[in-house]
Amino acid sequence: MKKILVIVLALVLLLPVIASIQPAQPAAGEVLESDKERITSPNVTQSEQALLVEGNSAFAFELYRALKGKGDNIFYSPYSISLALAMTYAGANGETAQQMADTLQFMLEQERLHSAFNWLDAELAKRGQGAQGKDGKGFRLNIANAIWGQKDYEFLPAFLDVLAENYGAGLRILDFITETEKSRVAINDWVSDQTEGRIKDLIPPGAIDALTRLVLTNAIYFNAAWENPFDKKMTADGQFYLLDGGQVRVPMMKQTESFGYTEGEGYQAVELLYDRGELSDGGELSMVILLPASGNFEAFEEGLQAQQVDAIIDDLQNTQVTLAMPQFEFDSKFSLKDTLAGMGMRDAFSPDDADFSGMTGNPELFISDVVHKAFVAVDEAGTEAAAATAVIVGTTSAPGEPLVEVTIDRPFIFLIRDIETGAILFVGRVLNPGATKGEGFAIYLTKEDIPPAQMEALSHVDIADQPVISMKDVVTYNAQTHEIKLTTDAFERVSQLDVPVEGKSFLVCVDKGPIYWGAFWTPISSISFDGVTIWKPLGTQESKVITLELGYPSSSFYGGEDPRNNAEVIKSLEQAGKLVNKLSITEVDKLPRSLKGYELYSWEEDNQWHFTLITGTNRAKTMEEITSKEDFISETGWVKIQVVGAHAIKDVLSRLPQSESIFWCDELHIGQTTGTDIDIQLPPEQIIEVIKEHAERCGLDLVVTVH
Repeated sequence: MKKILVIVLALVLLLPVIASIQPAQPAAGEVLESDKERITSPNVTQSEQALLVEGNSAFAFELYRALKGKGDNIFYSPYSISLALAMTYAGANGETAQQMADTLQFMLEQERLHSAFNWLDAELAKRGQGAQGKDGKGFRLNIANAIWGQKDYEFLPAFLDVLAENYGAGLRILDFITETEKSRVAINDWVSDQTEGRIKDLIPPGAIDALTRLVLTNAIYFNAAWENPFDKKMTADGQFYLLDGGQVRVPMMKQTESFGYTEGEGYQAVELLYDRGELSDGGELSMVILLPASGNFEAFEEGLQAQQVDAIIDDLQNTQVTLAMPQFEFDSKFSLKDTLAGMGMRDAFSPDDADFSGMTGNPELFISDVVHKAFVAVDEAGTEAAAATAVIVGTTSAPGEPLVEVTIDRPFIFLIRDIETGAILFVGRVLNPGATKGEGFAIYLTKEDIPPAQMEALSHVDIADQPVISMKDVVTYNAQTHEIKLTTDAFERVSQLDVPVEGKSFLVCVDKGPIYWGAFWTPISSISFDGVTIWKPLGTQESKVITLELGYPSSSFYGGEDPRNNAEVIKSLEQAGKLVNKLSITEVDKLPRSLKGYELYSWEEDNQWHFTLITGTNRAKTMEEITSKEDFISETGWVKIQVVGAHAIKDVLSRLPQSESIFWCDELHIGQTTGTDIDIQLPPEQIIEVIKEHAERCGLDLVVTVH
């Protein structure tokens, strides 16, 4: 049976404890100490250095061509992806190793490749001494590696030694078999720490399971100030022209300075240096922006490859440039399994064909997925960037020259590179700097009143250009209480609004696609409101906390349709990430306490178990009442919620007050009814026990009434 290997990448500089196998098997949470230390001065020839960078650059733009259809704005770290997969490559053999080398453009033999990556990491670690970050703190280009292995599972010492000596990666022991979720959280927390919180929840639920045996992690984080910062006083809203002919207004930064500049047929290019610090003789890192001419973006992008980019960079000359460019901030997340397989790395993902015998001595591992997540923020002060990738391997079972104007008011491509080595650390594309893709959550105000009669056409209403709150404004989010801690600027922006906003509504959106409507209230909750209420609890001025209260969907908003049956609504809710999820349309913060407890009904329909939770009464319920898809909490506290699946009803039970009583009823508790083929019945004993155990953990008294 093949086992699972997960490899995670992100952006940061931290050298963990070196690790390898010891005779004694450690317990979960421990680290296997190694007698192998990292080689701090690897012997790598100039030709080997050049081949590594050349291959990495070629892969960076081959990957760009494969990803360019994945969405609008994209951002990724080809260096992070190459580094993590290089650690995986250390355990590959045969055709699997050859396909990986061809796809990743590894031009060196195994032993020399890992030494070359070690050299490049050491070179990058020297950057930014004495320089500033965009946040006023010190420059950071931090890169870290770690290995996470299954307790009592043996890996070849030679494989672990390669990772210890060349990547500084220590083997940290976890128990994926019995503590699957705890292990996932531990790895995600490590990635978050290494990226200063910019890459969270890299490995999604379900990606790691009891068959996982190894997770390799790389983290990279970049925070640098411009050598020539933009003056905030010069920033003003300007037009940015989209590929579809539309326009958005975005903050445009402006300055006139000496930049690297060149132009060619159908494009302009400009290079912005990052702060070099007092200890550097010249520029160390830079952002290169490639700006295709109007109407030429698709053709330029289609022909983009490493040799073309190298030629453009070689042509850059110091020139006085009047530069206007947008602020932008977004993140990207990709599953790279199909992409890499399509690029030629097929066997690595095949349980039958993968050969990672260099890790364990036998070919039992295969890669089940590669997940990459990246973040970038560019403003007047500089750039902050971070990225993460997870690979899951599983088991079956110059001054004085004429002035040049560069106005970046249309889609462009950019990269962040190390000047001395030529290594490309990040690549991105901006089609719409006003879009906040990735998590997608945003709250907008409407520009005009929305009479109830217009609610059915809500998706077409005119909304504000900029959101009141977006994901970049969120510091922390409590999934249990729905409390959102905002940045100081965002909290002050919300506090300045009249609440409720007279004559206007706000929209909870994914990007700019409305999924909920509501109104601001303070300082109390409005649990009966059938949309979303946002309110500021008393005493939160210092803590900068607001509460997002999820009520029930407006029937007029959804045209009278149950939103659970609307695939687009469900997709939007999933895309919204943490702040909105599938169950948000049928749940509130805490269900009210009932004097007569609750009644739970279940039935099987379309091979799925349906559940309805209703406030207890002395009367029997009708079938229409139980199976109706209308959910509500009335002002008098009457509750009726219907969900599908054991997981969903467990989530609803989690929201009931402790010590509440629930009576799981059978057909004898049903009143007279007609016109239905549904039979109220209890699910199999296994499902009953799972739900009963969950209710007990929630402090509930669940009684199953069987007759």
